[in-house]
Amino acid sequence: AGSDRSTLELPATDDSPEGRLRRVAQVMGADFPANAIAIDATRDGVHLAGHVSIPSFSRANALQQYAYVNGRPVRDKLIAGAIRGAFADVLSRDRHAVTVLFLTLDPAIVDVNVHPAKADVRFRDPGLVRGLIVGAIREALANAGIRAATSGAAGMMAAFRPGAASYAHPGPANGHRSHEAAYRASGFAGFDPARSPQRPLDA
Repeated sequence: AGSDRSTLELPATDDSPEGRLRRVAQVMGADFPANAIAIDATRDGVHLAGHVSIPSFSRANALQQYAYVNGRPVRDKLIAGAIRGAFADVLSRDRHAVTVLFLTLDPAIVDVNVHPAKADVRFRDPGLVRGLIVGAIREALANAGIRAATSGAAGMMAAFRPGAASYAHPGPANGHRSHEAAYRASGFAGFDPARSPQRPLDA
C-alpha cells in the first residue's frame, strides 16, 4: 500500500526571530503566531520550549499538536495527556489546543525504542515530564491573563477548594509576549516540519 504522507517543501529561512516566525507560520498557518504563547521552562535537567495556542485558537481534534523529544518527532500519550490537563480549566473537552513543543533531556532517561516507528517514548520519570509540561503551560496562560471561566456554584466551589490554584491576572489581560521576544526564548530553530506528516487544520 502506498504511503499517505507527503513531504512539505518550504523556502529556507534564517535563524533570526523573524525567520523562525516565518517558518512557524508556514507550517502552522499564518494565524498561529499571533495566537500563540511561548513556553520556556526547565525542571531537574529537562528543558521544555515551544508554543501553545490561546484557548480561542483551538481545534476539533489534536492533529495540530506536535511534540519533539531530543529533536525526534513523537506522538506520545503522556505528552498529549499533559497538554490536555494543562488546558482542562480553559478548554472544553471537545476542543484541543494547537501546540509545538520541544523536550530536551538526557538520552539515558528516555527510551525511544518502545514503538517500531519510534513514535512513542518511555520516560524514566513520567511524573517529572508531565509536571513540567502542565506547570509550564499553565504558568504561561496565567502570565498572559488567561484563566478558567467559572460561574455560579461551580465557581464558588473552585474558589474555596483547598489548595486551588488561581490563574487570574490582575487588571486587563495583557496578551502574550511580543513575537520577537517569544520566539527568541522558544528555541524554535530546531523545528523540522518535513519530518512530520502534514494534515489540514480542522477548524
